[in-house]
Amino acid sequence: MGNMFLVKTKKPSGSAFELTLDEALMDVTKPMDNFSLRMVNYNFISRMLLTLEENDDDMVGMVDLKIDLERVVRNAVDDAKEVCTQHYGDCPDVKFIISKDANTMRFPHMSSTITYIVVELMKNAFRATVESHMERNSAGMVDCSNLPPVEVLVNIKKNAKHACICVSDEGLGMTRAQCELAMTYAYTTVKRPIIQHGADEDSEEERNGVSPLAGYGFGLPMSRVYAQAFGGDLVMSTMEGYGTRVYYYIKP
Repeated sequence: MGNMFLVKTKKPSGSAFELTLDEALMDVTKPMDNFSLRMVNYNFISRMLLTLEENDDDMVGMVDLKIDLERVVRNAVDDAKEVCTQHYGDCPDVKFIISKDANTMRFPHMSSTITYIVVELMKNAFRATVESHMERNSAGMVDCSNLPPVEVLVNIKKNAKHACICVSDEGLGMTRAQCELAMTYAYTTVKRPIIQHGADEDSEEERNGVSPLAGYGFGLPMSRVYAQAFGGDLVMSTMEGYGTRVYYYIKP
């Protein structure tokens, strides 16, 4: 639908020309990334200054000097599972694969940043899985017992140049055009929530047509900004009709 929406703008010469909405989203991504990166850096510096006085042998300000990446990822996955269960009434299974050895990688990083990104990736994977393989039981409730699991691979081997978290789902994937737009701002595939509970049970977000599992066009691009701000990256690949895989690289 995006390519049918036209945005009028002007060239430096003053003459008007038209962009499709998809082209406009791609056009603003770079300046939005630059702005967001500066805000992340400013926020990091200001919060570090406010927390440096706190004494902890394992922490410097907000930075965990020897972060336990497996523990942080498992906790973040639990947070995302709770959100999914609250929204749908059930949640797909998660299959963990932890690639590590006797010399497990430990490095300085902020657990809050990793948690934010992993929760965002898991919410996307859960939503894609549930909505593409929707099943209900005899009571009409969503049943995830037969849905394909979301796979979480964590590589924390000592000799790796980057720690890596890979979130893989079988949520039928996206088209190539959708994949290119997935990291742009304000692009979203979310429709009005398909689960409608009684009015007394609905959260304010759900009553307003807002899905707690959605980033609404800011979750993925902001996750990539956070990853890149600290020397890592976020890379997405997809196979239309099968699923999506996202790699979150973390620089030790």
